[in-house]
Amino acid sequence: MSNKPIVNSKIRGNKTAASMIALFLVLTIAVTLVALPAANAHTPPWTISTYAFINVAPNPIGVGQTAYVNFWIDKVPPTADGIYGVRWHNMKVTVTKPNGDTETLGPFNSDATGGGGIRYVPDQVGTYKFEGNFPEQTTVVENPRPGPPGLLPSGGEYINDTYLGSSATTTLTVQEEQVTTAYPANPLPKEYWTRPINSMNREWYSIGGNWLGLAATSFGATGMYDSKGNFNPYTTAPNSAHVVWTKPIAFGGQIGGEFGSDDTSLYATGTSFETKFGAVILYGILYYTRP
Repeated sequence: MSNKPIVNSKIRGNKTAASMIALFLVLTIAVTLVALPAANAHTPPWTISTYAFINVAPNPIGVGQTAYVNFWIDKVPPTADGIYGVRWHNMKVTVTKPNGDTETLGPFNSDATGGGGIRYVPDQVGTYKFEGNFPEQTTVVENPRPGPPGLLPSGGEYINDTYLGSSATTTLTVQEEQVTTAYPANPLPKEYWTRPINSMNREWYSIGGNWLGLAATSFGATGMYDSKGNFNPYTTAPNSAHVVWTKPIAFGGQIGGEFGSDDTSLYATGTSFETKFGAVILYGILYYTRP
């Protein structure tokens, strides 16, 4: 009697047929994706309304202080994807000063979300008028993301559509007195302090920095911030002598007695001419590998 298993030829045939059908469907989908046209999907092309917005802040502000002007529309540029895709173009902001003089900011291109911003420093006391203008434009294929040729990018169905122009206005009050920020700086501490440092104490960065001086390879070097490896460029140590903490990591010192006082009367254990560890300090905590 044979020990070979009995294989049902009908089952085998059904599996083969199913595999062929699955392969056919995969190839069909792939060919369809590659064959998608990059042209306009609307026939005829659409005409789409837009709504503009503008904001100037802080408001009010003092003469010579900086205001931040942001202008955008409600429609995201089609196919916009990171640094790729369509952008809105020739957007402008017209500024009318209190004395009637006008100034044009721009033209500028939008970001991927459909807007942009610019700084403005007023030089007169009074009310400024800011009018943002988005000109009518027809979208075209622009800076496409690299990919299979002919593949329609996300939002590509709006290519060749016309987006109507729109505008928006706002005002800025400028006064003689300087406006103090609502987010004032807190002074550095003059007495004992501990971590964590409250996030409101922004200026404390100069005394609370981390130490990421890795990769020291020479004797006496504890970090790699500069050519000598021993300088942290962005924090300041206390001016008074202090000991943060002590922890012995190796035996060493004066032998004493009959060994005398010269340089041969000293001893140390292990790696005498190498650093003990590469210092890494995060959140006020020293991390190191024990020798």
